[in-house]
Amino acid sequence: MTNLINQKSRGSYFQKIIILLIAALTIIGFDYWIFLPSKNSEKSDSSVKTEVAPTVEQDSPRDAEEENVQVESGIKNPTFNTPEEDLSQETYLEIPWAPQAPKAVWDDLHNEACEEASLIMAKYWLENKKLTTDEGEEEILKAVAWQEENWGGHYDLPLERVSELAQEYFKIEKVKIVYNIESVKQIKEAIALGKLVLVPAAGRLLDNPYYRQPGPVYHMLVLKGFDKEGIITNDPGTKRGEDFRFKEDNLWQAIHDWPAGIGRPLEFGQEISKDEAAIKILEGQKVMMVVEK
Repeated sequence: MTNLINQKSRGSYFQKIIILLIAALTIIGFDYWIFLPSKNSEKSDSSVKTEVAPTVEQDSPRDAEEENVQVESGIKNPTFNTPEEDLSQETYLEIPWAPQAPKAVWDDLHNEACEEASLIMAKYWLENKKLTTDEGEEEILKAVAWQEENWGGHYDLPLERVSELAQEYFKIEKVKIVYNIESVKQIKEAIALGKLVLVPAAGRLLDNPYYRQPGPVYHMLVLKGFDKEGIITNDPGTKRGEDFRFKEDNLWQAIHDWPAGIGRPLEFGQEISKDEAAIKILEGQKVMMVVEK
């Protein structure tokens, strides 16, 4: 009887333990279920991150600024641009001087020799040589003789022909024609970089009191510098032409190429009167020839 009672007591004791264990597991499971993050919550956090991160990266002002700097540095070319402050300074190139009539003989040949005289000055500048009166005269006569032999005469030369004469006869290699120039600034930029500039001009528009009036119909100038007074030239059209200054607006007004040659309104060497030529030359474009050492 006693054994039976003891067995019931043990059974009751084990039942209580099992019930307590079940209760404890139930409480732990319930707590875990309450505080465990849901799958929807995880998806929401993830979606916020993937949307915000790219937006911040794409709209970053710092990145956009760096990109702009890279683009600008890619298009700048310091070789062809002259700082504005350089154009405000005086610039002067030492160019040998030669009038187109070195011995003051103003015959038909020398009256038309401004192109030859300009190229002779350019040649002697490139060769770092001094130029005497006798050398200037001899060089002009030889250049005219070459043209008569090769081109059938001695004419007013459009800048295309001046360039040919420079390269073929005078053996000047670094010659570049710049067509349709837009302002005197382009001329000053070239000079500031140490380059010599030749320009064709409607001579009757040039303000040089030393010309025999009404002035040359067509003329060629060597541009060698600039300062506050204007553009400094070697003007071969007068014995007083060394370092002669033209006002910028006057020079710009006068720059016109001779409208003759290939693709021009007049055939090369066509004879017209001076008055007709003085009007016709105003159709010539703004152009310059750059000579570089």
